[in-house]
Amino acid sequence: MPQMLEKLHHFLRETNQTAIIIPSTDPHGSEYLPEHWKFRSAVSGFTGSAGDLVVTADRAGLWTDSRYFLQAESQLAGSGIELFRMGLPDTPPLWSKLMDWCPSGSRVAFFGQLHPYTEIARQRPVLAERGVDLHPVPEDVIDRLWTDRPALSDAPAFVHPFEFAGQTVTDKLLHLRGLMKDERADAHVVTALDSVAWLMNLRGSDIAYNPLVIAYALVLRDEALLFVPEGKLPPTVIRELEASGVGIRPYEDFLPELGNRFTSSSRIWVDVEASSWAVVDRLGGAGILEKASPITLLKAVKNAAELDGMRACHVRDGVAMVKFLKWMDENVPSGRVTELGAAQRLLEFRQENERFVGLSFETISAFGPHGAIVHYAPDAESDVPVGTDSLYLIDSGGQYLDGTTDITRTVSFGRPGPTQIEHFTRVLAGHLQLSITSFPQGTSGKQLDTIARMPLWEAGLQYGHGTGHGIGAFLGVHEGPHAISYYRCRGQALVPGMITSNEPGLYVQGSHGIRIENVLAVVSDPDRTRADLAFYRFDNLTMCPIDRKLVSPELLTPSQLRALNAYHALVRTVLLPHLDAECARWLTLATEPVEN
Repeated sequence: MPQMLEKLHHFLRETNQTAIIIPSTDPHGSEYLPEHWKFRSAVSGFTGSAGDLVVTADRAGLWTDSRYFLQAESQLAGSGIELFRMGLPDTPPLWSKLMDWCPSGSRVAFFGQLHPYTEIARQRPVLAERGVDLHPVPEDVIDRLWTDRPALSDAPAFVHPFEFAGQTVTDKLLHLRGLMKDERADAHVVTALDSVAWLMNLRGSDIAYNPLVIAYALVLRDEALLFVPEGKLPPTVIRELEASGVGIRPYEDFLPELGNRFTSSSRIWVDVEASSWAVVDRLGGAGILEKASPITLLKAVKNAAELDGMRACHVRDGVAMVKFLKWMDENVPSGRVTELGAAQRLLEFRQENERFVGLSFETISAFGPHGAIVHYAPDAESDVPVGTDSLYLIDSGGQYLDGTTDITRTVSFGRPGPTQIEHFTRVLAGHLQLSITSFPQGTSGKQLDTIARMPLWEAGLQYGHGTGHGIGAFLGVHEGPHAISYYRCRGQALVPGMITSNEPGLYVQGSHGIRIENVLAVVSDPDRTRADLAFYRFDNLTMCPIDRKLVSPELLTPSQLRALNAYHALVRTVLLPHLDAECARWLTLATEPVEN
């Protein structure tokens, strides 16, 4: 049993608590967490980004989704923690199982700064009806149990310049206040780190793979406040923010400020879906406008400068990918290239660009059966040589000063078998069909998702993740409110300026995994737009060849085959001017037309 889990069992018995719930989040509802907030990982040993832990005095259970089933099985082995596979028919939801474990009279603890307000507000009365007290415990409980807890980052923040942001902080605040006025809101509480970064044109390095600053923002009708750890902002950044009408406050003053500033006559705009219990609780008797933050959509619809930056960084990323795939072609047959070594080599190719800041997520470098683990990341124990007898999947991305990239390619360095070719081509068919789809104004990604799945469904095949997610402009590699998914998707309509991934896949446990991912921009479709109805389509931003050896052209429709060859012609046209003679020759061969 992990030592931290033993300490938590002891804490519950000592304080007369029946259970405690530990989510995979931080006070800002972040997907990627600073090390300081990875308490669930510290207790359980499970390092996946999604999963909630329930601990009682004598048992524990972890709930996670299909992306992490195999990883969780491995990392929880021998821990005494029961794995609950979310989404399977026989898996009880966390809150249902919690009620089984907690009879009337039980006391269940949660961390008010970590748990989403809506979840607690929904479950608290249900538990109360059963005689179970669901109550918050202070965050310092974590410090008492996690004695070697990492500190928050002290790395300085920096300004995201107008050249890349395309809009000043002053203009963003003016626009936001106009929306607040329409809603008769006195203030807007901003807790999501990417929203704070976008609004304040700030970037940092407080969270791995994400150029974010740990901070809160509070926007009032005539004042804007940024709550940030002391020493985080260099003097030049402070001066620029103050010139834009932003006051600087200590990070720890945020919750007290909410409790002290507002009265029962105040109307505060809070995105309760994205805010913690503690945030809403501190507002006390103030009137709350429960509505999604407008910043989420403003941030998702890129302006001209952001779109230019996204296109430019994808060209540079494509150059790195071509160099990498050529290098792999030449070196894999030697047997000396491992999964970790390949990931490192790709990083080195990206680092050749002066605008490269870092990776946008941990690289998935997976050979053979490892490719079937959707979020596999090699380490010293799991690392294997990349061979020629199965498929290699590389899912990676970069953070550049002018944009964010995310790309997946699945390749063969040998002679692929017929099953591998069929599986790959069916995934490719869905990828291509989605990329050439035109759709009317008002269409959501939820409605488009099945387009990418149809070629797989025809063969009785399926994948368990969404087809696409939004992507930030030198922000998070995952961004809402839009997505291409019929899983957890609100149905946000796609509009020009939005960026999304296109990444259908297929995973055969114990054999191979396939995923093909490009980043797309939503643009107007003038050929189909009418006076009474606008139509939109996608532009490919990702510039990188698709492995022709794995394509069975007879499984593609004529329009899909034309789309593949047109895409390769575009990749060739865009990238050749940026390549040396050897790489240019390799790319020319890699993008030759596929004929039926």
